[in-house]
Amino acid sequence: MQATMAFHSVKASRSFRRPFDVRPASPHQSESPQRTSWPPSVRKYVQRAFQPEHDLAGIERTEVEEKLKQIITDANQKNALLAIDWDRLPLPQQMIQEEKKDVASRSSGRMSWYPRQPVTEPPNSSHSYQTDVVSHNKKRKSSETSYPYADDEPAHSTHLDTNHHNLFEDRVSYPTAAPPTFESRLTMPRKKSNSLSKRSHGEGGGKTNGKLPAGEPSKRQRRLDNAAARVANSQAVWPTEEKAAPAEKPPSPASIPGPVVGQCRELEKKYFRLTAPPKPETVRPLEILRQTFDLLKQTWKTTGNYSYICDQFKSLRQDLTVQHIKNDFTVQVYECHARIALERGDLGEYNQCQTQLRSLYDRHLAGHALEFTAYEILYLIYTRNPLGMSDMLVRLTDAAKNDASVKHALAVRKAVAAGDYHTFFKLYGQTPNMGAYLMDMFLERERLRALATMCKAYRPDLDVRFIAKELAFDTDQDLMQFLTSYQCESFVELRGDIRRLMTPKARPAMEMAMANAFRLVDIKGQL
Repeated sequence: MQATMAFHSVKASRSFRRPFDVRPASPHQSESPQRTSWPPSVRKYVQRAFQPEHDLAGIERTEVEEKLKQIITDANQKNALLAIDWDRLPLPQQMIQEEKKDVASRSSGRMSWYPRQPVTEPPNSSHSYQTDVVSHNKKRKSSETSYPYADDEPAHSTHLDTNHHNLFEDRVSYPTAAPPTFESRLTMPRKKSNSLSKRSHGEGGGKTNGKLPAGEPSKRQRRLDNAAARVANSQAVWPTEEKAAPAEKPPSPASIPGPVVGQCRELEKKYFRLTAPPKPETVRPLEILRQTFDLLKQTWKTTGNYSYICDQFKSLRQDLTVQHIKNDFTVQVYECHARIALERGDLGEYNQCQTQLRSLYDRHLAGHALEFTAYEILYLIYTRNPLGMSDMLVRLTDAAKNDASVKHALAVRKAVAAGDYHTFFKLYGQTPNMGAYLMDMFLERERLRALATMCKAYRPDLDVRFIAKELAFDTDQDLMQFLTSYQCESFVELRGDIRRLMTPKARPAMEMAMANAFRLVDIKGQL
């Protein structure tokens, strides 16, 4: 039996020559990089840009390098390195400073350098530098702002005026004379160019080396001629001072509408969201608004129709806003509407009134500032807004901390932060003014939290009567309805004459219900 070899025989090479590589050579490998030779004037310009005495405050070296690279690259692509007078061209840091000033002037509504009319560029134009135009769309605000018809207010244009070509000659402001055009730069006399022309044409005894026949222009001259031709062809799209359209002027102060003086004599008026500046004949003056306020208070006491009262109060607040009325009467209107909204649990309207009251109290107007400060603390506890709570605690004065309602609200905050449900429900029964309406908003959440804690701490069971008393339930039946709403009634067993909650069994359901109750709440009190 013949044995099989465990390898394959390979024919040995008889030459040290490498096999021929049939792969095509890369274009990057075949072409050797060519080093660009910059004119001496450009080199001197770069040296001057980085000299310490030319540094400007607020402009980093990286910005100067990027700007310098942009200037030289732009000039090189246009074959204008020799046509530009680099000794007179402003330094990159000066250009950056001028651009920042120009951006600041545009954002403040001052007149821009370039016309606002759109410039159409021909399809064959070689200039492709464009600046994106940023538009700021105004959104409509609610009627409780200080200027409810802001959409119709004459405002300065927020569009940034752009130049489609963005040449560095156009971006520089010259202190004494107008910026020279590109054509004048091409024809500007230069000593060095004259000497080069003489040497290239053999004038003045220079050698021609036989490269150019007599009368034929040099390469530099041909470049200049081509550049001049391109400038002539693109005159329609290059903005100049003669062709620039006048920039839009900012509106004068007299054109901006001021406060409206009402002329309407009707006491009741339905609320409409403004989409245009209000007319005086549809706005009630201050003396009519006082009568309307007294009528609404009486109507609320007799009928209790909240939808009608809320609509009328919003219309009343709107008339105050468009007339720029901010006095003690304005505080009374917002305080009354906030209390009615609290009574009906409308936290959206309450939050709007509370926001306006804060700014009115800052004007040192007469009102119940400490009462509403306590309400705001309780509202921040409900919305679980730690940043807003921090701001509130910083703004509290010593006089506010000594007020009874503010003290109570701060004690509630402390109990909630520490998880002290015993103190919390004790404070719930001692709430001054209308704070109980706000505490009702997060009462169920704190009861679930307390029950979850009890299920961890008490085993194996807990008296239902003890739980009802601890969590501020009026009766045991109220507690049973609360447990039934969370499917925990099956965990209550009757042992003798006492009903007891099986805490180990109820714990998972209580913890899950607590997690759902502690979802984030936005500033309007909506989940």
